[in-house]
Amino acid sequence: MGDEVHNMVVFERPIGVALRYFKVFMPTEEQLIKLASSIGRRDILRVFSAPPTLPDNRGPIARGWSRTTVVDLSKGQDAIYAGMHTNCRYKVRRAHKMRERFEIAVNTDAARADFFGFYNSFAKSKGLPQLKRHRFTEYLPHADVFMLYFEGQPTCGRLVLRDEETRTALMLYSGTRRFEKDADTITVGLLNRYLHWHEMKTYQAAGMQQYDFGGLGQETASVNNFKLSFGGKLKSVNSYLYVGSGRPLWKLAYSLYTRWTGESVRYTKAAAQFSTEVEDALVNNGGN
Repeated sequence: MGDEVHNMVVFERPIGVALRYFKVFMPTEEQLIKLASSIGRRDILRVFSAPPTLPDNRGPIARGWSRTTVVDLSKGQDAIYAGMHTNCRYKVRRAHKMRERFEIAVNTDAARADFFGFYNSFAKSKGLPQLKRHRFTEYLPHADVFMLYFEGQPTCGRLVLRDEETRTALMLYSGTRRFEKDADTITVGLLNRYLHWHEMKTYQAAGMQQYDFGGLGQETASVNNFKLSFGGKLKSVNSYLYVGSGRPLWKLAYSLYTRWTGESVRYTKAAAQFSTEVEDALVNNGGN
C-alpha cells in the first residue's frame, strides 16, 4: 500500500511472515478508493468509520453498517452547550458545582497508566473484551487519554482517536467506576457527562470540527440516549474488510466466523433497528 495511506489514521502490523494487516479509521471517499485499489496480494485491510461510497474495481469481502451521533464542534462552545438536551445541561451544571473535588488529566504518564487498568476493570464488569496492551500502545500516538479523578480516585476515563485531516475526535474506549460496589452511581454519572463536555471544549479549542460518540445501536437504550442527549446529528458509518488475494477462501472463513459468533449480524440489526426508532422519534418530536 502506497503513500496515500499516510494522511489518515492507519495501523499496520505483520501477521506471521507472509501477511500484512492494516487497520484504517475515518478515510475520505477518495482515500477509500485509493486504499482499495492499492491493496497488495499479501494485504488484509480493515476500514472503520468509512463513507458509503465504494470503488467500482474492487469490492470488500464483508461490509458492516451502523449509525453514530456526531456533535458539530465548529459552531462554537456556546452553541454546542445550547444544543444539548435540557436535562443534559442541568447535569453538566451539577457536576461543575463539584469542580473543586475533581481534576482532569490529559495524556499524562499517570493518566495513561491508570486508564489501561481502569478500563479493563470496567470492561470485565460489563462482560466486554479486554483492551490488549499492544493495541493500547498502538493507539497512543494517534489518540488522547482523558482521566477524571474524583477526590483523588480514578472515576471516568476515555481513549479518543484523533484524526487531524478530517478534524474528527472519535471515542474508542470509555469507562467509569459505576459498577464498583462502593460507587455513588449518581455522582459518577454526572462526572462522566461533564468529562464529555470537557473533551468537546478541548477539541473545539484545538480546531477539531467533530466529536463522534463511536456508534449507536449495539449498546443499551440508556447508553444510546445518553449519547444522543448531547445534541449530535445522526450519521451513517460503514466498515469494510478487503483482502489482496484468496478472496473466496477469506470470504468463506469470515462467513463461518460471523455465523459462529453472530457478532456482525447482531450489530448490524441492532444498529438498523435503533436508528429507525431514533429517526421516527425525531420526526414525531420536531427534531428534539
